[in-house]
Amino acid sequence: MRYQKKMFSIIWLLNLFFIVLLWWNNNSDLLNQGLASNLLVWARLTGLLAVFFVLTQLLQIGRIKWLEPYFGHDRLARQHHYFGVLSFVMITLHFIFLLISYGQLSHLGWWQQIMDFVNNWEELSGAIVSWLLFLLTIIISISIVYFRWRYESWYYLHLLTYLAIILAFGHQLEWGGDLRQGVMVIYWWALYIFVGLNYLYYRFVLIVINYYCHQFRITKVVAENHNVYSIYLSGKQLVNFKYSGGQFVIARFLAAKFWQQAHPFSISQEPGTDNLRLTIKASGDFSKQIKNLPVGTPVLIDGAHGTFVPQQKKKQYLMIAGGIGITPIRAMLPEIINNGGEIILFYTNKKEEDLIFGEELKQIERGGHLHCFYHFTQEEGSLSQPRLDFVTIRKEVFDWAEREIYLCGPKPMIISLLAQFKEVGVPRSHIHYELFSW
Repeated sequence: MRYQKKMFSIIWLLNLFFIVLLWWNNNSDLLNQGLASNLLVWARLTGLLAVFFVLTQLLQIGRIKWLEPYFGHDRLARQHHYFGVLSFVMITLHFIFLLISYGQLSHLGWWQQIMDFVNNWEELSGAIVSWLLFLLTIIISISIVYFRWRYESWYYLHLLTYLAIILAFGHQLEWGGDLRQGVMVIYWWALYIFVGLNYLYYRFVLIVINYYCHQFRITKVVAENHNVYSIYLSGKQLVNFKYSGGQFVIARFLAAKFWQQAHPFSISQEPGTDNLRLTIKASGDFSKQIKNLPVGTPVLIDGAHGTFVPQQKKKQYLMIAGGIGITPIRAMLPEIINNGGEIILFYTNKKEEDLIFGEELKQIERGGHLHCFYHFTQEEGSLSQPRLDFVTIRKEVFDWAEREIYLCGPKPMIISLLAQFKEVGVPRSHIHYELFSW
């Protein structure tokens, strides 16, 4: 897997090098011919890099099956965020450099030059609107993170970026000084087509194929506790729907008030059963209505996704689940045990009433390969315990250093435990985690 990751990284760097090389070949003669000329040259480079970084972002969130298994959904999502910032910086510099350069050449002030772009340069008005949309996306994204807005806000915001990409495309071919020569034009079109086809296939076409093959429908909705519900899906030939315990799907329920949004949900049942179970905590506007989904509702399934899966060669596991984070771990347990594995599970919640899958865990535990410890942080009286930490874990697990460690739950819990395991010398390669956050 490390070899494949390196190969993908090398291919990406080679594309970046090729873009810079062609830019240099086309523009090096214009350097050192005055400020306006220099800024025009750098404007071309920042424009090329901006597009390359945006296309990279599309691959990162495209749920690309040949890419995601090697990097993981969480890591690609984080990289997508960083490239978003980098793309916006490049777009802004591109605009500023062009504005100053052509302003000097035309002897116009910055506002007059903007008006000249809008009124006299075909396709540039769309590019300016595109930049404003990217700016709006950045500002709202920061607000979403800072004020912890709902998933729905994040979802609708990202629709703006698609419009921004479309609006920006025309001016690249119309006015791009580096895109008027044969090799670069062919390469640029090939880049767009490659990314576009992959994105369309994995984000849309494959979902339709999945539905055509399996025809997922809701058979029942079961309350696991006071705010967690399991949705059971039936379908055709589910044995051919491949996934591993620990993975998740992105589901779109084709019912009134639900069909407009698709959300990620963990599969909470092991492969090989005659249904697919998604277990969901009612925490947002969308998920709070899950209990009202009617039986028989068709469901579009995108996935399965994620690399939070058992390591087949490992035999001893330490698993730590917080709250709804038990869902992917529950799906892993039979698979690990059937392969001869032995598991110690810490399951932490605020109160005992927050537990889910209690009876299922007891039944698996009777088989002798699973040992569970339950931890409650806000229970009444003497049953209440401090937050789960390494000291507590070490008291119960003497061979913790020899085990493969899996963490799933709220972000603060994951960050805290990662730091504690790092402090005691657990190699990063022995720790696997999934954050339950969007």
